[in-house]
Amino acid sequence: MGDDCRPTVPTRRSAREIRFIAVFAAGAALALSGCGGGGGGDAPPSPSPSPTPSPVFDPLVEIPSPVVRTPVVPIRTAEYDNSTYLDGIHADGAYLLGATGNGVNIAIIDEGISETSPELSGRVRNYIDTTGFYPSGGLADHGTSVASIAAAVRDGAGVHGVAFNSYLYDINVFTKSATGDVSASDADIGDALNIVAGNNPSYSSVNARIANMSLAGDGGFSSSTLAAMRSVAAADRIMVISAGNDGKAQPAPTALAVTDPGIGPSMLIVGAVDGTNTIASFSNRAGSYGDYFVVAPGVRLITAAKDGGYVFFSGTSAATPVVSGALAVLANAYPFLTGPQLVALIKQTADDLGAPGVDAIYGSGLVNLTTAMNPVAPLVMTVGNTVDAVTAPLSGATVATGSVLGGFKGGHTILLDAYRRAYTVPLDTFVTRQASLFDNFTGVDGRASGAGIGALLDNWYPEKGASLAFGSGVAARHVSAAYAVALSGNTFAMSMRHAGVASLVAMPELEPAAGNGRSLFLSTSSAATPQGAFMGDGVSGVALGWRNDGLRMTASYAAGRNIRGRSDLMQSSMAVKTGPVEWGLSGSLLTEDGSLLGAFGQGVFAGAGGRTGFATASLRYDAGADWALAATYTRARLTEGTLGNGLGLRNVDGSAMSFTLSGPAGWREGDRLGFRMAQPLRAEKATANIWLPVGRDIAGNIIRRHQAVGMEPDGRELDFELAYATPLPEFVWGKAAFLTLNGFAALQPGHVAAAGPAYGMAAQFTFRW
Repeated sequence: MGDDCRPTVPTRRSAREIRFIAVFAAGAALALSGCGGGGGGDAPPSPSPSPTPSPVFDPLVEIPSPVVRTPVVPIRTAEYDNSTYLDGIHADGAYLLGATGNGVNIAIIDEGISETSPELSGRVRNYIDTTGFYPSGGLADHGTSVASIAAAVRDGAGVHGVAFNSYLYDINVFTKSATGDVSASDADIGDALNIVAGNNPSYSSVNARIANMSLAGDGGFSSSTLAAMRSVAAADRIMVISAGNDGKAQPAPTALAVTDPGIGPSMLIVGAVDGTNTIASFSNRAGSYGDYFVVAPGVRLITAAKDGGYVFFSGTSAATPVVSGALAVLANAYPFLTGPQLVALIKQTADDLGAPGVDAIYGSGLVNLTTAMNPVAPLVMTVGNTVDAVTAPLSGATVATGSVLGGFKGGHTILLDAYRRAYTVPLDTFVTRQASLFDNFTGVDGRASGAGIGALLDNWYPEKGASLAFGSGVAARHVSAAYAVALSGNTFAMSMRHAGVASLVAMPELEPAAGNGRSLFLSTSSAATPQGAFMGDGVSGVALGWRNDGLRMTASYAAGRNIRGRSDLMQSSMAVKTGPVEWGLSGSLLTEDGSLLGAFGQGVFAGAGGRTGFATASLRYDAGADWALAATYTRARLTEGTLGNGLGLRNVDGSAMSFTLSGPAGWREGDRLGFRMAQPLRAEKATANIWLPVGRDIAGNIIRRHQAVGMEPDGRELDFELAYATPLPEFVWGKAAFLTLNGFAALQPGHVAAAGPAYGMAAQFTFRW
């Protein structure tokens, strides 16, 4: 017999018993080089060397299953390459993740399987004969080839099946007449299906998830056989049937049982394609049944032969076990999926061939196991205890780490796809850009130079009223109001303000002034008082101060908005001045709701908050000639807080420092020159205490585990700023005007080691009215 498919007309025993022909043609016996066995015949060509597979899916995909799965290494072997149908359906993607059909049984409803072949030795659990003519074993020609495609063992020789770790039930339904015709009756096929469905108590031990039916006939199944097929579907089993080898535009009548609503969701019709993924000339097409139709390799496949050798095998009978094996692999990978879900998954992830979408030739397309292992949109995050409980969309699920913290150094969670399969993703996937405090210098959300114009209504000189400022990178602020009362000759003072927080938490004596009552530097709040950087504008608060000779003490409370919610800041400070030296100590407690040290979660991760303590030591030295040096060092400690849902934060230790030199420039009367070097607040130690989903079990319960993950930045930002301020002629309403020029640079902005340096400059023009 040649290896080309030759359709054969089925014979009939009676009007009620339609016999079916096995749709295949087996080639002559052949031997594989280096695979054992002998004999001559039509030998297959030597396989070409294959490259190492490069799966297109994320290798971090997790396949939760109680069945042990060991990744197949190496995937590419001579045995794999001889089994050309494996490449045809991209089986390497499943093997890389250890999905090989382990624990899944396939019923081969055919004409017997020969275990003489080493490819199938020990792979058959039971032999069952429904014909009554072959109690000890069937014809085992066609069935052996079919079985080897589905589940031939992977032993380093010859070929291996798609689901090479699956086991088989050998159910014989075919007989051979005296004239040589091989056919099966409707009744025998129905009996076989009832065994698979669990309807025959004599075979209650049969537990086949998939029924492979490489057969076709010119008439439909009887009502009793259709009832058996409904029972198979009701038992959550899958039926895979050949389209037929007549080269027709519609599948064979036997395949049309898919139109029964109790059968169709659990059944697939399979057509054959050649090595170029073109529909085989002999294969029936999808026709009007494209929604139930897929294709698989089915031309000149090397398979096991009855005598222990190998043969070429073509036909939709050959393509059908390719699909059955693929379903077994997926059932191994995802044992919680129902039969209809597995069938839908195979169709939804098939490669589209021919006309776009489901068409009349290829149906849903060519089975692709790698794509089937990939997540199917939409992806969601679970916030409940089961896969069917509350879920949240992936969009908007981010963690902004700010500039104090780095990304997650490890840790993972899961996403659920449309089939509620769990896929592992690193936590760092959700981290957004780590903003640099350098962004505050420029007022633009980027580290390139930028220009802007803003209006500032604030108190320039509190005793004289408000001021208006225009400048590059200066953001608009609220009108401030100040109320002050002095008692006992200025030894005690109280003020209430609605303004920027810097006026309540800063140590103004340590900050060089530009001459207009404002700081010479743009980076004041982030460098000298880092705790103030975590509160926005529109802060209300109260401050108490006491001064006596060289001793100064203050206490303040401020409350207002932060970047995502509200914050409260309590602070007390003490400063002592002795001669040209002034030193100070301050302590503060920052309580945040909605964010934490500039970090916050969004979407499913929303809910940041916590309390952080700060301790600052400061020193100022008046060097003479109006020049001064100042330095600050801050330590921050957060015992416990949260970045958002499931993302705890504990044991955070951070530090910040600044050094300032300023004095008269001497170019114009009243001008000032200053230099500042600073390190913004950086977490030297930080641990995220993660309690997020990491998997699911077969019952659909979500599995959570504690994960302790470091969040220290991998870099260290250093900021440099040069400032010059000079008074301008009083040409506007006779009032004083002031010009301040600032140039600044940041190395490793945002404490990101890989970030390039950032530069910028700003000009501020202020005048009184």
